[in-house]
Amino acid sequence: MDLDVFTIGIVAEALFLLVVLILIWRRVAFDERTEVSVCRKVRDAASGIAKEHIPAPVFRAMQIESRMFRSVCLFVARKTDLPSGAEEIPYGKDWRVTGVFLAAIAFVEIVSMDMVCVHFSGACSAIRILVLILSVYGFVWCLGFVVGSKTMPCYAIEEGIILRCGIMHRIEIPWECVSSVCLKKVELEKRSGLIRSGRHLYLNNASQTNELTLCIYEDSKVIINGKPSKGAVLKISFSADNPSAAKGIIEGYLDK
Repeated sequence: MDLDVFTIGIVAEALFLLVVLILIWRRVAFDERTEVSVCRKVRDAASGIAKEHIPAPVFRAMQIESRMFRSVCLFVARKTDLPSGAEEIPYGKDWRVTGVFLAAIAFVEIVSMDMVCVHFSGACSAIRILVLILSVYGFVWCLGFVVGSKTMPCYAIEEGIILRCGIMHRIEIPWECVSSVCLKKVELEKRSGLIRSGRHLYLNNASQTNELTLCIYEDSKVIINGKPSKGAVLKISFSADNPSAAKGIIEGYLDK
């Protein structure tokens, strides 16, 4: 009986995977974009299918986790997640110093917990294996979160500017929505990655300080984490490692 249930489960999962692959293949086959790679088309197709059939909170969690693994892979490969022709706007330099220290502590904790488990439960015990898996997963999460500001920078392209907060947040703003940019230091009271105060949006993507503010035209819609903003956003503040250089890049696109 148990074997029958196991077999049915395997067959069901295989059929589900087959259906998903067919749906992805159909979307990629009908994707007429020539400027993007096949890998990008597959990723967009999978994301679109997941968004249509998975509840929003679950899909959001899956997005963050996939970015976490992608961030770690990019860090190991010494690459950044930038489209061709994009102008990078780096951020988070000061935060990464603290983050690396936290990642080092997490690694020491893995070794310490493993030694404790081996001493009390044995080298091949289920408890030791479970604790080791959870500890390594937690370390990878910590590493992906820390290096996200390096591997996933903000950037400017011909269509607009993309603001990021590591693996957690992404804001897409077309140039036609931006009226101006100014240098203005703003101290943030909350530690949340994305803070909204009326029509002003604050992206806490480095420290508790924002140095740049984009002024947005009335009735413009910006994309926040894949969805149009709820209500009008007239100002967006964020951080950059070199605010003056970032301001120059943005003004260069606004003057075109």
